[in-house]
Amino acid sequence: YKNNPLFIEDYLSYPSSAKTLSDFGYNINVGNLLWSSLKKLMCPSDFEGRHVLLYSNNITEGSVSLDVDLGKGKGQFIYPLSVETKDCVVLPRTLQPNKFRYALVRDNKQYHFENHLLVVTHESPWYLEKLSEYLSLPQGRNALRLFSNSVQLSVSELKSLPIIDFYLPKFHNRLFED
Repeated sequence: YKNNPLFIEDYLSYPSSAKTLSDFGYNINVGNLLWSSLKKLMCPSDFEGRHVLLYSNNITEGSVSLDVDLGKGKGQFIYPLSVETKDCVVLPRTLQPNKFRYALVRDNKQYHFENHLLVVTHESPWYLEKLSEYLSLPQGRNALRLFSNSVQLSVSELKSLPIIDFYLPKFHNRLFED
């Protein structure tokens, strides 16, 4: 589909004419840090100026939470590094049934993204806000559920995420139209 290999369980329901995230100019990357290679950069939670290494466990439905169990010896805080991504939407690469997780990150000055996260960027922060809003609605959740043959969400699948038309009740405008 549009030069991206997809395995779609419910192919007949897939809106093949819908525009995708790629069509709207979104860029998607896997988080660029691997926690096990950062062990020497981990710092205590009270270190002034510390940065946060976000894992998939930190992503909740619509927000970031640092009050989570990270598991085996993983550290949440790292000594400051150069922040590469200012505005983005992050999603775990692992999909969980009945748990839909994503977060909008704006004006980022402290977060770094572990390689179990997908990081969605766009030239316009407005488009990131609209994507976050879309993911909070049944249409966005349904679009992600179409990719149900795997528990892993890939970059190519997310690039092909269909934007199923819906209207903003207050303004009666299509969400992704300027």
